[in-house]
Amino acid sequence: SAFASARLRQIHSELDEIAEVRDRILTAIAEEPPVNLSDGGTIRSRFNTELDQLRDISRNSRQYIADIETRERSRTGIQSLKVRFNNVFGYYIEISKANLHHAPSDYERKQTLVNAERFTTPELKELESKVLDAEEKMLALEREIGASLRPGLDHQVAHTRLAWWREECARTAEGRPTHPLTRELAAQEVAIWKKVIRVIAHELNNSLAPITSLAHSGQLLAQQPDTAQLERVFSTIAGRAAHLASFIDGYARFAKLPRPRPAAVSWPQFLARLEGTVPFRIEGSVPQQPASFDESQLAQVMINLLKNAAESGSPPEAITVGVRAAEPGFRVEVGDRGSGLARARCVMRCCPSTPPSPPAPVLD
Repeated sequence: SAFASARLRQIHSELDEIAEVRDRILTAIAEEPPVNLSDGGTIRSRFNTELDQLRDISRNSRQYIADIETRERSRTGIQSLKVRFNNVFGYYIEISKANLHHAPSDYERKQTLVNAERFTTPELKELESKVLDAEEKMLALEREIGASLRPGLDHQVAHTRLAWWREECARTAEGRPTHPLTRELAAQEVAIWKKVIRVIAHELNNSLAPITSLAHSGQLLAQQPDTAQLERVFSTIAGRAAHLASFIDGYARFAKLPRPRPAAVSWPQFLARLEGTVPFRIEGSVPQQPASFDESQLAQVMINLLKNAAESGSPPEAITVGVRAAEPGFRVEVGDRGSGLARARCVMRCCPSTPPSPPAPVLD
């Protein structure tokens, strides 16, 4: 290794190259892609035959027109024949009135001028359609190719993340120190989430507190036959709920949270892939009917829940995962018999605005 530091050499040796992701990116994505996908040129040449043909037409349309002009001059013997383009009539062949008797029978008249006639041919029509639509088709095809690449990349990234968490959980269970890089990233993530949680907590408090008060008022009004007041209460509750939903949706868009990509997943196989994270016991029978959900997102949720259960002080054999059918889908439950997170751990997880206090007995 070229690193002088022993620690850097160790970190470098432990890095997962994710060769499949690397090769897919190097094969499909241009060496210097544009900042905006709408600018075109994101997909590498020779990756898609149809895209290469569209690019060739767009870049070399003038040469194609010049070739047609040269060929038609030779074919008709009219050296003044021109192939031109305008925004009204598109591509056309122009022949002077003096040479009209040399025009082939397959020429289709397009426009009559004082001193000339303009024609088109099936070949010219086809080229015009390709040239004019090439830019739009190229961008649409690049978006389609990009969309087809993402699921595979997302799956590989989720697989790598799962393997990383498994290693960190194994280190913790065996009493080995976690990677310094992991601790540094966790500290940075906590700092960011402190700010995010403050904003979310403020918005939730401003919406949920009035909803709770209005719900109580609604209960009192329900005991009296005052329909008008009840309607105003329910209308206000609906407005507050709509505002909260709008905030959550807006935050998701701002944070660019990935949209779920549901697919058919086997419950036994899904649970088997989680077994390497934190030891747990499957409670009850596992449904054999496949479910439709985003496997990588649910896997991350389950890993977090299982880690919380392991850190709660629960015996490993008491950590359970149960899956059962519940209309309109399935219910997944993670159980433990721990006494709760240690105070220091809870402070770190909850990210309060006040500095952490000294360690104390576990929370009830």
